[in-house]
Amino acid sequence: MQSHLGGAMHDYQSMSIDSILSSENHIIRAIGMLDRRFGKRRLKEFDISSEHYLVKSTYFFRAQAEGLIKE
Repeated sequence: MQSHLGGAMHDYQSMSIDSILSSENHIIRAIGMLDRRFGKRRLKEFDISSEHYLVKSTYFFRAQAEGLIKE
């Protein structure tokens, strides 16, 4: 797991937010949910219905932190 996370973080650093959100790697997409380049407007419109559990969890964490959803 540690090598997967390290590789994902290395790749993430050089990616645009559009590349991050369309990545096949769910770890990269989950990290992207916390990226400031992924703004509130985009967060509101993002469809998580077919996303991996990790991406959904991170999305809900961020949406709650931004005040878009209540507990």
